[in-house]
Amino acid sequence: MLETPVDSEPSFERLAALSTVLISFYTGLERIFERIANQLDPIQPKGERWHIELLNQVARPAVNRPALISEETRQRLRDYLAFRHRSRHAYAHYLTWHGMAHLVADILAVWRSVRSEILQFVQGQSASTDSE
Repeated sequence: MLETPVDSEPSFERLAALSTVLISFYTGLERIFERIANQLDPIQPKGERWHIELLNQVARPAVNRPALISEETRQRLRDYLAFRHRSRHAYAHYLTWHGMAHLVADILAVWRSVRSEILQFVQGQSASTDSE
């Protein structure tokens, strides 16, 4: 499904399925960010903008941890967050391939970057715990 050509308009059913994949992808990452922030950060984001604040928070170092993700990754993930927000607040028939093609095309590369950064973070946390 992720190999859908960027230059050809998929069917409505495929658009809906790809939309679900994009939403699930970002939601899964957000849950990871949330768990780490809840464990290590003294303050958790609240209010209407907590999703944006959480993404920004994990891209910055905190008192008890280095940045979880890079600024470049944060910027790439903003598009997935924005897509999820639009998709959740719009009807499915408003989905457009133009608005999501680049997200589908980039999802595996973004996942590899995020995964690598999370693994580096975890290894760094393990090393700092071992040295204490």
